[in-house]
Amino acid sequence: MYEEIHFANQLKRHMITHSEKRPYRCEICNKSFKRLDQVGAHKVIHSEDKPYKCKRCGKGFAHRNVYKNHKKTHSEERPFQCEECKALFRTPFSLHRHLLIQTVSPSGGQGPGLTLHLSYPPPPPPAGRAQEHNPKELSAVHTEQ
Repeated sequence: MYEEIHFANQLKRHMITHSEKRPYRCEICNKSFKRLDQVGAHKVIHSEDKPYKCKRCGKGFAHRNVYKNHKKTHSEERPFQCEECKALFRTPFSLHRHLLIQTVSPSGGQGPGLTLHLSYPPPPPPAGRAQEHNPKELSAVHTEQ
């Protein structure tokens, strides 16, 4: 799953995602971003305008994708399964978090009968915390020793 780049400006914009530099800041919360347009999209969370309202609990959301992910919390559907223990999860992020907890012990070592395997790409971050993909990011998965 690679992004196809056709123009020099697209390549320049894409390469920013691999940079550690975050020169743009939200003046409200001081969170930093790699691109100016990301600051604009982020600022919406500070506004009172929450156009996406959950019909079940009334919670409001500034971004549609965050709202769509929130709706899963009210669902009984759990389509993501841990291959090791067969536990079921509502989102890929919940499964990813479970794998990290199950695979790495609190002391930072590996749990009994489990080996830490690292792979790319990780599951998407939770809604509301979307970030650009980073080739240095890794995800953990269960395997038996």
